Amino acid sequence: MRHFLLIVFAVFSFSLPQTTFAKPTLDDYAALPDVSYASLSPDGRYVALARPYKGKLAAFIYDIDNPGDPKVIPNLDDEIDMGSFYWRGPKHLVFVISRSVKEGRQRFEIRRLISYSVDTGKFATLMSKGAQEIESSNPSITNVINTLPDDPDHILMAAYAYDGRSTGVKNVKSASSGGKDGFRLKTYKVNLSTGKAKGQDNNNQKTIDIVTDMNGNLIARLDYDLDSKVYSAYGKTTGKWKQIYRENTTTRAFNLQGAGQSANTVVISRYGNNGYRELVEMSLLDGTFGKTLFTSNKHDFKYPLFDPNTWQIVGVVIGDDIEEYRFFDKGLRQWQAELAAEYPGQKAFLTDWNAERTRFLLFVSGGGTAGEYHLFNADDMSLSKLGSKYPKLGKGDVAATIPFDIMAADGLKIPGYLTLPVGKTKAQGPFPTVVMPHGGPESRDNAEFDYWAQYLASQGYAVYKPNFRGSSGYGGDFRDAGYGEFGGKMIDDVVDGTKALVAQRVAKSDKICIMGASYGGYAALAASVKAPDLYACTISINGVTNVGEFFSWVMENGNRDSRRANYWRRYIGESNLQAVPGVKRLTTIWSPSRQAHELKAPVLLFHGKEDTNVPYEQFEFMRKALKKQGVSFEAVVMKTNDHYLRTSEARKEVLGKSGVFLAKYLN
Repeated sequence: MRHFLLIVFAVFSFSLPQTTFAKPTLDDYAALPDVSYASLSPDGRYVALARPYKGKLAAFIYDIDNPGDPKVIPNLDDEIDMGSFYWRGPKHLVFVISRSVKEGRQRFEIRRLISYSVDTGKFATLMSKGAQEIESSNPSITNVINTLPDDPDHILMAAYAYDGRSTGVKNVKSASSGGKDGFRLKTYKVNLSTGKAKGQDNNNQKTIDIVTDMNGNLIARLDYDLDSKVYSAYGKTTGKWKQIYRENTTTRAFNLQGAGQSANTVVISRYGNNGYRELVEMSLLDGTFGKTLFTSNKHDFKYPLFDPNTWQIVGVVIGDDIEEYRFFDKGLRQWQAELAAEYPGQKAFLTDWNAERTRFLLFVSGGGTAGEYHLFNADDMSLSKLGSKYPKLGKGDVAATIPFDIMAADGLKIPGYLTLPVGKTKAQGPFPTVVMPHGGPESRDNAEFDYWAQYLASQGYAVYKPNFRGSSGYGGDFRDAGYGEFGGKMIDDVVDGTKALVAQRVAKSDKICIMGASYGGYAALAASVKAPDLYACTISINGVTNVGEFFSWVMENGNRDSRRANYWRRYIGESNLQAVPGVKRLTTIWSPSRQAHELKAPVLLFHGKEDTNVPYEQFEFMRKALKKQGVSFEAVVMKTNDHYLRTSEARKEVLGKSGVFLAKYLN
């Protein structure tokens, strides 16, 4: 046990400048984080930081051992957005990039991987050569299934490949591609320097999930038969596939996650007997379940943590009040515990490390900060601050966020969070309040720093974020309670939460507005329809407004058996989509654009022209309905914005115009 750590907040040339705090402005909140995330190379020499560059994210690569100016890797052009990035081997940084494409009525997002060599400065689009059987319009070719730690020049990827001619059977549907004829999930070994792919394993057209060992050999697969509704798992330990599990069900029983810690096992995730998502080892020999790696009676885990240097699962990320990293690996668990002790009153988690485990990246949050990245060097036991997410916000500028749970009208506990005006306590209420339901809807809010809620709190508003039924993170039963309740009890939960704010003297009854984005934008409009006297104003950003038309668009953008269609079918409800003679469809009752005559509060609409998640026509449905019914409204078309407000320009437009709108009705 190491008892002492030498804390050195060294200002290397790659460290970000210290800031003298002034009162934050709209620009400070709307800005992209000064450091969104960080990644450490396997040899520990380089750290890459995601930082703003000309209004979008770029990668800044710093040489830790030879401090100097960073290499800046910006977007390749204005139409491409850079997403996450990570090191694959000591010399290559791999980026997820996306581009919005329009074909006819449909607009969708193309996502690809590119690699950048720190030695040559050259880029390569991965899977761009040697994989002609993959459709050029395949929306996403980003699935890395193994980093191949012993081969720094290659990675293993998987993609849906057209291979219909090899089956000899006409109209065979592929479960993995959502029912498309002649497609199968295929693995490719991809050269990081050239992007060239070499096909490896062909799975059958029913395969929907695969797992490899650390050497890249397939050891498990999950098949699904669309006609019989049967899930089958197979293990491979002797060179041949053996069926180890079979279940006739319309609900997927588990997901394959990675190779197990024990011999001849695979790690799967499932909902346990306690109703929460857990990680368990499954035998590749007979399908029996063995060691439980993680389980909880309080919350689901979000995703497993892989050691990028061994491709072994070493922990999980938990979605609690503050997102937490929990490690099974004894060494990582011990390092995290000792380093976290150096940040009293805050949370500190390991997010990356080099192969020798002598250098670690930490994310530190809480204690009145927006979040910071630090570098720990075990060789000299030093800690160095790399940068803050929002360096222009001091501790006195960050509003407190506390749990705020309520009981819905039907007795179900609805968790939520309340961000108080800066410098205020709950006892000092009531306050003018903004209700802010999240998107998804299979998502959740927590108590972490949120630039949007923090901006509203800086304007003197309390911000309530309800995790209505159907949200993720609270177990399978809570999520499933939202199925078929898209515009029903999910919206009732939002309304019930708003009423609880008034009853507990948190919110002023005549000074409440509701706003949200994506499903949250829909929820804001739907709640205002359902409780028109409760809200003083309504703001919807990229929201669904006509449920039936939205589902039709989803079907046109894929097919009936696609995962996306099934996702929305579960939340909307299969029966609610069916026509019944003489009965008005719930999708009509649930559609704000079809119920605009019920609205009383003024409405502010935003929508991005390039939105690939909710089509722009949804904005037009609502705009026309509001105009026809004589409802007071403002409409803002964001011509260059996508669904996610990924630029500082888009964030500033939404925060600025919504701030002016809210001030009219809350001040």
